[in-house]
Amino acid sequence: MSSVSKQRFLNLLSTGIFANLSPERLENLYHDVRLFMLSSASTLDTADLYDMYELQFYLLLLSNRDVEAKLFLDRINDLLAGKKSQKLAVLQSMYWEAVADDDTALRCLRDDPNELRASRRLMALSRRNKDREETIPTYIKSLNFYLKLQACDTLVWAELGDTYHSIGEYEKAVHCYKEVLLQEPAAYNMFYKAGLSLYYQLLKLMAGKASRKELMLLGMQTLEHSRDCFLRAVEISESYTKGWVGAYIVSGSDFLVKLREDKASSGVAAVERFLMETEKIHQLSKERIMALENLNTDEELEAFLQQ
Repeated sequence: MSSVSKQRFLNLLSTGIFANLSPERLENLYHDVRLFMLSSASTLDTADLYDMYELQFYLLLLSNRDVEAKLFLDRINDLLAGKKSQKLAVLQSMYWEAVADDDTALRCLRDDPNELRASRRLMALSRRNKDREETIPTYIKSLNFYLKLQACDTLVWAELGDTYHSIGEYEKAVHCYKEVLLQEPAAYNMFYKAGLSLYYQLLKLMAGKASRKELMLLGMQTLEHSRDCFLRAVEISESYTKGWVGAYIVSGSDFLVKLREDKASSGVAAVERFLMETEKIHQLSKERIMALENLNTDEELEAFLQQ
């Protein structure tokens, strides 16, 4: 009978079904496992004992028995003879997270985050704290580490792009959005985000200390890149208003005034062509926004853009 019970408990651990039990069934399972361990723990081999300790740890956390959960965490550590283990690091982080000590939970994982499962928890814990300015570098490091292990995770690439954008690392943000587009080429919202980050990169360039020549060259390249990203977004989804708004704003950038007034750029065929194309896009995007949003006047358009 004990072997049947053991297999039942190990199956519950491997499937994780216990995590979705009602409080009453969870309590019953806790007592069943406890009674089994009191009578049979001495007969288990090290691997099974480890698994049963792990199951008890989970059940104790889920039933808010934090003190007892710490006891089983220590027993698992004893079984490992104090050796480093990412499994143990994950369990420790879960314990400290359960007792509302996220900083310690993060430290447990940060010590040696060299496994996919641990990096996922590190990423999740960092995300919860990313609004705290001092934790943003940790969050970015966690996302990058996770992506080294799981490079095809487009959701994480997008999250990393958003995080880079939030701290003004626009070039890195664009790279992340393009990683998403390599796998999902029809993701028009990613083209929009890339265009937006490029637009902010242009504003940063204009506010910086670049030489006139560098500003004209890089500014034109950045604006064109941003403009084309917005246009690609609306090419994929013609009714995507945000894409048209992006195209409208970037094609009306103050940089174009500087470019027109730049004597060294005057008469250059590529510059003249770029200015003419961008002016047409500005008018086209204005018309599309007004049509999509049922706007009738320039005043209504301005009010809409200010929302």
